[in-house]
Amino acid sequence: MQRHFEHDYNFVPHTFDLSYEADACKRYMASKKGKTYIVKPHAGAEGCGIFLVQNFKSIPGHALSQGYVVQEYLKDPLLLDGKKFDLRIYVMITQIGSYPDTQNIAFIAEEGLVRLCTENYE
Repeated sequence: MQRHFEHDYNFVPHTFDLSYEADACKRYMASKKGKTYIVKPHAGAEGCGIFLVQNFKSIPGHALSQGYVVQEYLKDPLLLDGKKFDLRIYVMITQIGSYPDTQNIAFIAEEGLVRLCTENYE
């Protein structure tokens, strides 16, 4: 969505799927020296397999071949009473309009998920 609607989705940190965007990730990271990136496995849960890097060379080979995602790490996240949180809203997109006569069609689930940390963010 960022690629197609750059101005509407500028609230999402730059994200790359290493399965097919490794070259783009490498170029982006080279142009943004000094930033920190979070690397997460596709099939991870509960923080398992997550690590931080500051350059593409620090990403191990298994992350390139086993399906990982690289995302810019937010150094100043939005906090609630000093604690990190996230809101998950589930959306199913069934059509993305690419011609003037087609529409975007999306369904938003009635329920979502809120996760709140128990310790202050450092």
